[in-house]
Amino acid sequence: MINRCAGFTVYRLPGESSPHLIIQENGDIATDEMWCQPRQKGFVMMPFINDETKPSVFIREDIRISDRQEILNTINHLELDLDKKSYSRSDNYQKAFSKFIIPLADGTMEKLVLSCSKQFLSSSSPAELFEKACLKYPRMMVYLSYTPQTGLWMGCTPEIILEEFGDIYHTIALAGTQKLVDEMLTHRWDEKNIREQKIVSDYICKTITNFAQTYNVSAPFTHRAGHIAHLRTDFYFKILPEADLLTVLKALHPTPAVCGLPKDEAFNFINENEGYDRRYYAGIVGPVDNNEMHLYVNLRCAEIFSNCLRLYVGSGLLPESEVETEYLEISEKMKTIKSIL
Repeated sequence: MINRCAGFTVYRLPGESSPHLIIQENGDIATDEMWCQPRQKGFVMMPFINDETKPSVFIREDIRISDRQEILNTINHLELDLDKKSYSRSDNYQKAFSKFIIPLADGTMEKLVLSCSKQFLSSSSPAELFEKACLKYPRMMVYLSYTPQTGLWMGCTPEIILEEFGDIYHTIALAGTQKLVDEMLTHRWDEKNIREQKIVSDYICKTITNFAQTYNVSAPFTHRAGHIAHLRTDFYFKILPEADLLTVLKALHPTPAVCGLPKDEAFNFINENEGYDRRYYAGIVGPVDNNEMHLYVNLRCAEIFSNCLRLYVGSGLLPESEVETEYLEISEKMKTIKSIL
């Protein structure tokens, strides 16, 4: 039985029946982008903002386990060095909303994404939380990942930022939110949600045309993710010979689904006015292989400490957004993790 390792990730892709455990046995966790050239097997985790305190990391695949019971036994026996946090239920959302709505109302920004974090107590082990999430959310990518640099994180995310199958790339525009009742929509998509999703879709379409030889775009459709639904558009494309994976990935990230438009101005505004550090929330997570890759936006995620969890969620704001409605959306998204605690 493995007791210590340099880092690990256990993940399950949407529709898969079994998870996969990737372990880096020894050596330093890579904090650069060398995994891209040449492609290595492992798991990538990138923050919303890359800096010395929260670097991009790559967990090398030294060991791979795909038996469910062996995975759970291995995780439960791993010795993890987790921080302890002062327990707090502070909430910065409403205060930050009053700042975010100003540039939207005066037309300086077209869209902004406002997020927040809350801490919760849990008596479940990380392995139990992961297993519960896999059972509850078969349509999401579920992961549990640890390195000394990042700490321990878990997420249930529906949003693909970039997939690769041979020479075909795939990304999606996912935005707009509606609560489901018995897995059914309660009303037709309203103008605000349709416009919010179109902003993301238009941005992605414009971005990939800079790198794509050919591409195909789907019509928007309803995508169910747990007890809520989003509007989704799919993009499939081949990249030009002179383009490379990292260039495409950096052009897409962060999309307006987690940042806003204009992109650079929205990114700077969020960092200056949101009131806290997103860390790895709204960053990128996912497994990579020699000729296959599944990278997701790190949504509906939690940072796991020795004594509590910190949950992260966000919502997209437009000029007509109202704080009560957006806070309700935030609360519904937070239930994705809260429901398994």
